[in-house]
Parts: sequence; structure tokens; C-alpha cells
Amino acid sequence: MQETMNICLISDNNFVNYLATLIVSILKNSNEEDKFHFHIIEVDITDENKSKIIQLKEIKNCEISFYKSTNIEKYKNISNIIKSKHTWHSWHYSVFLKLDIPFLFKDLDNILFLDTDTIAIENINDVFSYDICNYYIAVQYFPYKGIDNDIPKVRDWLKSIGIKNPKNEYVSSIILYFNLKKIKEEIGLDNLEKHIDECMDKYSSTIFTEEHILMYLFNGKIGYNDFGCNIDANGGKLNTKIVHFIGTFKPLLKGYTGREVKFYNKFWEYFTLTPFFRDNIFDYMNIFAMNKYKVTLYKLVDKIVWYIPTAKLRGRIREKMINKVNSMLDS
Repeated sequence: MQETMNICLISDNNFVNYLATLIVSILKNSNEEDKFHFHIIEVDITDENKSKIIQLKEIKNCEISFYKSTNIEKYKNISNIIKSKHTWHSWHYSVFLKLDIPFLFKDLDNILFLDTDTIAIENINDVFSYDICNYYIAVQYFPYKGIDNDIPKVRDWLKSIGIKNPKNEYVSSIILYFNLKKIKEEIGLDNLEKHIDECMDKYSSTIFTEEHILMYLFNGKIGYNDFGCNIDANGGKLNTKIVHFIGTFKPLLKGYTGREVKFYNKFWEYFTLTPFFRDNIFDYMNIFAMNKYKVTLYKLVDKIVWYIPTAKLRGRIREKMINKVNSMLDS
């Protein structure tokens, strides 16, 4: 009998359209016998939008459950502490809800977490076949070059807690496959909570994301695997199964960068199957059309400035032209 694949997603009311698109993409790329249970940790999602998410079961029968964290105030406090010590930090406290996964799903043996701004473009059931018996958590292999140049303080801290090669052993929290059974048996949920507090008490002047806390909690038993995730939606990996839309490349943004993204159309293919699109067709088609138009104009600007002889002058003129395009289209 096919085992149910448990998938955890986190969303607030502002990201439910991305949440729905991700679920659609997984269901549309599944086999007939595949069984899914989507466990959604939600922050203030309205009943109307929850109902729209439930409607996705019409695409393929699956289970969808909603959960609220009882530790919201704790994660708000963690976020506020980090913001006070790293003034450039602006991430929403909900990113720290990933730390709540072992507590919320203590009755499960394992669960796969996916970032909400991702889509599946192939069947992902083989992700669940990855052997995690020796690990507390498995993550997408992600060589993080910036840790040497951009944040050497964090690199040195990771080495101090026993991570020998932070660049190649960095935890990107886009995909997290939790071995909940091993975490409960070997660490224990009470100890896990103490370790989270300990990490914040000792290292909040250095760390600034939930990824650093996860590395502290599970150091020594983190598995690194190529789950087929393109961390950047414009990447060119041959075995891509999961695509991540970073920053201003999110397809539903009105302030889209205008750069062409390889999987942009694929996102819209799945999004059009959601109730969110169907209930607001004209507004979303306007976003799609304007963003595609902006991509075309950006390409034209690149062609125009290509003939300017010096890179510095070319960059300045391009920036002015792009700003003009943006002000014209976004007004």
C-alpha cells in the first residue's frame, strides 16, 4: 500500500496564491497512486482563503490540514532580537516557524518542508525515498559562496560549532526533510526547545536566520542531497524537480524586475488552475501581461546600451532607461 507523503508548508494570507500554486504543481505532476497530506502552518489565513485551498482537492484527492503555532510570540521575539542586532534584517517572523515543525508534528516519523514560493515541475515522490535514517534533517546541497566573502563572521561561527566546511555544508531552508522520529528519540523535544533558546542567548549577535539555528540544532547529523531544486528559478540544472522564485523574481509581483526567468510561464500554467486566479482573472492577467511586456522592454534596453563603449557609462545609461521603463509601467 502506498504510504502517504507528508508535506509541510507555511503561509500567511499574503502568500496563499503561491501556496495554492505549489500544491497544484505537486498534484499535477504526481502519479495516480501517490498520496499526499499537506500540513499548512498558517498565519491569519482567512476562512475564505482556506476554503479556496481546500478546493484544490478537486484536482486530485489529498488531505489538507491547517495548524496554528502556539509559539508565535516566541518567534516574533526571536525576529525582533535579530532585527535589533542586525539593522538590515527585515524577514518576517514566520520564517522562524520552521523551528516549530518537530513540535507540531510529533506524531509523524518524517515530513518534507517546502518553501511556499516554489513549484514542482516533475514528480517529487523520489524525494521521500532519500535515506535519512542517520540524519536529523536532510537539505538541498547548496554551495554558498557568499559565506566566505559576504558573511565571514557567520562562517567563523559555524566552524566554531563544528561545521568544518560552511560553504559546502550550509543549510538552505528551501527544502528540509525532517527525521522527526530520530529527533524525538535522540534529542527530545524538551531539549530541542532548550537548544533553540541557548542558541539565541549565546549567538544572536552573529546569527540572523532560522537556517543558522537549524545548523546549530542538528549539526553533525545533517544530510546533504541534490533533491533537484533550482535555488534560483533562472538556473539551468538538468535534473530540476523543484523551482524556487527568489526576491523580486516572484511571478505575481507587480514590481517584477523585468528579467526573464526560465520557469515563469510554468508557474502561471499551475496558477491558472487555482481558485485565486479564477476569482480574479482580469487583475492577474494584467499582472502577467505587464510583466511580460516589461521583460520585452528590458531586452530592448540591453540591446540599445550594448553599443556604448565603456561599461561604466553603459551601466549608468541602462539604469536611467530601466528606471524610466519602470516608472512608466508601474504608474
